[in-house]
Amino acid sequence: MITINLISPEQKKHLEKQKTYAVISRSVAIIFVFTAIFSGILLGSKFYLELRLESILSQNAQEINNAHDLAASIAKVNAKIDAVKSVQKEHYRWSPLLSKLAQLTPETISFESLSIYQQEGAIEIKGLAKTRSDLINYQKILEAAGWFKKVDLPLEALISQENNNFSIKALLDPNKANSL
Repeated sequence: MITINLISPEQKKHLEKQKTYAVISRSVAIIFVFTAIFSGILLGSKFYLELRLESILSQNAQEINNAHDLAASIAKVNAKIDAVKSVQKEHYRWSPLLSKLAQLTPETISFESLSIYQQEGAIEIKGLAKTRSDLINYQKILEAAGWFKKVDLPLEALISQENNNFSIKALLDPNKANSL
């Protein structure tokens, strides 16, 4: 094969420089395009992440508000439960106590009235005893029952030998009275 060199060496150098510049400029253009695309992707990602962060923060704030509302509701319910417990703790179960009281009462004692003092945890029994000894015996029965801290029978009720009108005031022992 025969090669004819029609271009001068200076022109040849110039053409090679132009080729090199063309390759470099294409490479720079390609790098610029990829850099621009990558910058666009990064910028879009930044905006997306900022929107996502804002959404998450608003959800979190809403959940925190809901948690505060729930905590307030729980506190109200707990306060009501504590109030109910307090009422129940101070409350005597009167029905079993009155039933037992009726069983302990001898036939020689009759009630005219029975008053319940919830706040004091006391009862007052007014009635009639056939004899003084029946009344004293009834006081001893009430004291022996163990539900009362104190059974008070005034001395005026013991003056007469028969048909004694009486008024007994008894203070309940909360631990024993509620266990009936």
